Amino acid sequence: MALTAEQFDQLTQLLSPAPSYGQPEKPYQGEERRVTPRILARGPAELHLAHPVVAGAERAVTVYVHDVSPGGLGLLSGTHVRSGTPVRVVITNGRDDVTVRCSVRHCTTLARGLYGVGVNVDDYNAKPTVAPDGAADEASAAWSGFFARQAAASSKGLA
Repeated sequence: MALTAEQFDQLTQLLSPAPSYGQPEKPYQGEERRVTPRILARGPAELHLAHPVVAGAERAVTVYVHDVSPGGLGLLSGTHVRSGTPVRVVITNGRDDVTVRCSVRHCTTLARGLYGVGVNVDDYNAKPTVAPDGAADEASAAWSGFFARQAAASSKGLA
């Protein structure tokens, strides 16, 4: 599954743009197998995997998103994950959550205890946090009343 343009924008807005350090990366010289281009985007996420001991349970490990494309994500992880493993990647900014169901394409050892994990997107679910008990509606009504009072005062020359 490829992310839609709207989903891709939501995902990249939750992640910070990659900082620019020195010389740009050299273009890949080998045969390009990517179907969609990737952009560098940085941010923490949770990788949810099936628990190795408890059937039906999950465990979450913190990963770092390295890059994003409409077809997948590049992650840095301290945990090795087998190719083909179904996983969920959860990215949040404290208000909104994006859950991306993925399958692991590859897991490459980069250094002792550090792995580069490439995942393909299988499904995407964005969930904005809703204020409890209609608090958002109350806040909206309060601001509407405020602006209505300001407009009335302005038209009477009181503002």
